[in-house]
Amino acid sequence: MKKSLINYRKTVDYYLKNTLIIDFFIISFIWIINSNFHFLDFKYLTKEKHIELITNIFSISISLVGFILACLTVISAVYSRTKNKTPEQAENPKELFFSLGVYNQIVDVFKNSIIELTLCFVISFIIIFSSENLNNLVLFKSLVCLMYLLLISTIRSLFILFLLLKIDK
Repeated sequence: MKKSLINYRKTVDYYLKNTLIIDFFIISFIWIINSNFHFLDFKYLTKEKHIELITNIFSISISLVGFILACLTVISAVYSRTKNKTPEQAENPKELFFSLGVYNQIVDVFKNSIIELTLCFVISFIIIFSSENLNNLVLFKSLVCLMYLLLISTIRSLFILFLLLKIDK
């Protein structure tokens, strides 16, 4: 294998094993950069628009938690049919994949996404109900961080799901 492919895989593996910590640091970095440096000149929306967008994130995060739970249910069903097979007994790539002990890592990725989306839901809920006490800048920063959290947890789950779907081909 090429060295760049090996490095890519190591980087992805490291990220998938430490998603909560890495995402926390990235969100903190985004908040600090957004507070202290102005590389891009964002046009802030009105406070009402920011609250409306945060309300949408609230709804989307609930829906995505359900989607990820459904994906996890399907993966668990597939795993339950293959868990008793050793790599030598595997009859297809999917059985081989699940027999190699990767199942727990897959579950952890989905579990971390559910945790992040639930956190997104709770933070959105708190922001919505305390929005009268928050200024527009804090709402904007919160919106940017919530959008990052929502997007990255969804992308990560879809990445793993598409890898699993690709096994059959």
